Amino acid sequence: MLQTVQIVFITLLFNSFAQAQSSTVIRPDRPSQSISPYVVGAGVFQMESGWQQSREKNDIQHDVNLISNQLRYGVSENFEINAMFDWQRDTFSHSPMNNHEGISAVRPGFRFNIFSESKGWRPALAVQTRFQLTTVSSIYRSKNLAPLVIVTTQNDLGKGMSLSTNGLVIYNGNSSIPKYGYTANFGFPIADNLNGFAEIYGYLENSYGTTYGDIGLAYLLTKSFQLDLYGGWGHNRGVTQSFISFGVSWNYQNHNHSSR
Repeated sequence: MLQTVQIVFITLLFNSFAQAQSSTVIRPDRPSQSISPYVVGAGVFQMESGWQQSREKNDIQHDVNLISNQLRYGVSENFEINAMFDWQRDTFSHSPMNNHEGISAVRPGFRFNIFSESKGWRPALAVQTRFQLTTVSSIYRSKNLAPLVIVTTQNDLGKGMSLSTNGLVIYNGNSSIPKYGYTANFGFPIADNLNGFAEIYGYLENSYGTTYGDIGLAYLLTKSFQLDLYGGWGHNRGVTQSFISFGVSWNYQNHNHSSR
C-alpha cells in the first residue's frame, strides 16, 4: 500500500509540473510549519503536496510516513477556499502489531486576507479556519468535528527578508479544551530563486508546553512551480522528535476569470 501511494504521489508531481502555468508568482504555505497570510488570488487554483518522514523516540520508537496535499482556490483577491488531505502510516519498533495506516486528515476550510501586504510595522494579516472531518480511517477518527483557527501575519524586513508568525487554536474533536500553538519564521534569500528559513514553533496543552525548531529551502523553478526541502527537531520531557520533508507546489490561473 505504501509503495502504491508513493508512486501515485511521484506521478502527480511530474504531471503537476507539466500543467503548471500562471501569470501569478506562487507564494505557497510550504515549506515550514507557518502558513502565509496571502491568498492565491482570484481564479487561481493551487496545489501543495509533500512527503514527510518523522520519528518520535523515548522508550519506544514511533515512525510516521505522511503524504499530504493542500488544494486552494481563490474566490476573490482576498478570499480563498481550501482543503487538506493526508495519508499516513504509523509503525512502532517494539510493537509492530500496533502498526496502522490510512487517511488521517480531511480538512476543508477558508482563508480571509485582512491586510494584503506589509506596510511599515503593519504586517500582512489573514485568518485561516479549517475543520477536521470524521470521514477518515477509523484509527484516526475523532468523535466530533474538530475546528482549527490560525491568525497569520508577515512583515517585510527588506532585502528579501521576512518575519512570519502564526497563532493557533486547535480542537481535537474529543475534548472541549483546545490546544494552543505558535510559530515564528525568519525567511531570507540565498540566491536567485532560492530562499531559506529558520523557525521555532510550539504548543501548549493542559499546562504542558513543547518547543521545536526547523530549517529549510525553497527553490522557485518557474514562477508557478516551487520545490522545497526542510527538516526539524525537538526534545521535550524525554521525548525526541525529528522529521524531514520534501514537497512541491504549483498553481494554475483561470485566465477567463482574471480577465473579467
